[in-house]
Amino acid sequence: MLDRAVRCIRRLERRYYIDFGVLYVQIGRSKEASFVAWNLRPTIFLGEDLRGRAFLEFLYHELGHVLASQYDLTLFKRRFSKRAARSGYERATEVFRRRPRSYGFPSGYAEIDWEEDFAETFSCYMVNKGKTRGAVYYGGEHISLSGDLRLRRKLTLIRAILRYCRDSERQRLEEAS
Repeated sequence: MLDRAVRCIRRLERRYYIDFGVLYVQIGRSKEASFVAWNLRPTIFLGEDLRGRAFLEFLYHELGHVLASQYDLTLFKRRFSKRAARSGYERATEVFRRRPRSYGFPSGYAEIDWEEDFAETFSCYMVNKGKTRGAVYYGGEHISLSGDLRLRRKLTLIRAILRYCRDSERQRLEEAS
């Protein structure tokens, strides 16, 4: 599982010319996932019970957080959810995880705040191999993008964000040399 996570990260880095800078991937007993930036180098924690598509959804979700923390995405921030949980983050996390998906969101969890919306939308984009037309499958649900144009626009925006990050990375490398 650890090898699979590292291979997925490196494949994305090569495909999009982006250095996620993930220092370490740790597999633990939790059934969930998280990421922490220690000394500006992200570490991703994945639950050992994650398998198959759920594994990829969680991994890409955490990579979405890594991407948002490493690049200035303020230009794009307003396109993602402005909704914020009012009853405290931990309680909201449980409420939104059980909540059904709303129009414009890949999951109920994406409604917590713009960062979770971005991470879930990024994960949905990656798991569905960059698909922005037809239907996508995320969180156990088939989602028709012709019936959810807001989500379709956000998935298309992920593609633009990846280009922006790639161009920023190229510019940084050119300035360094």
